[in-house]
Amino acid sequence: SRLLGWRAPLRAAAPALADAEQALAAGDHATAARALAAALRAGLGLRVPGAGALAAEELAARARGRPAIDDAAALLAVLDRTRFASASTSPQLPSLDRVRAVLRAIGTTRGSA
Repeated sequence: SRLLGWRAPLRAAAPALADAEQALAAGDHATAARALAAALRAGLGLRVPGAGALAAEELAARARGRPAIDDAAALLAVLDRTRFASASTSPQLPSLDRVRAVLRAIGTTRGSA
């Protein structure tokens, strides 16, 4: 399989990243968490077939020594925990910069799972 340009996952994730940025600016952490997860899944879809339907744990199992895929799976697990946390808990979302960095790394990852 050929090497993707590092920008491809960022392009795939751009609409969801814009939604996340808007939600964060409005203080809507639940919408931001969903949008960040959608951004990661859009980028992962370029490297992991069916990424949109896989749980974070399944994605981690398919990482096969590819740190960017493992990092994305870990962020998805954090986002899942945030979505299902009680409303009284203050959400600890990954930053947009962290998500963008993982998406760039996915773009330089070889092979599909």
